[in-house]
Amino acid sequence: MKPIVVSTIMLFAFGTGQAMAACPAPKADATTIAALLSNRYACATRGNESWNELHQSGTVTDYKRGPTDPVDPSTVVGTYAINNSNGVGQDTITYNYGSGGSFTYSISPSSSALGTYTFCNVSTSEVITVTVSASHC
Repeated sequence: MKPIVVSTIMLFAFGTGQAMAACPAPKADATTIAALLSNRYACATRGNESWNELHQSGTVTDYKRGPTDPVDPSTVVGTYAINNSNGVGQDTITYNYGSGGSFTYSISPSSSALGTYTFCNVSTSEVITVTVSASHC
């Protein structure tokens, strides 16, 4: 039974390493991620989905139509945590949207435009291009 457990752990570790390896380099460290996103908006589009999320003190607020809009005001939709690997692996950011799921990304500068970054899902290797801004998008 032990060889099966060891084999399963090795396959899981290999699979995770493969997903991480597919993310573009160079990757930002925890200090850079914190400085980049603190009190800033991350804006992105994927298919029919779009994000305009403010990062403040560990919470993620969906801007929607703004904090004072009577119909669709800004609301806290989740939390985020910056993960410092202490040099053992890559530093990441994890978003927790409760029943909407939890997602962990490595972040790299994008060559497409100033203020644009690549968020790479470390589990799936999906890459999302994100614009980071001091004001909503």
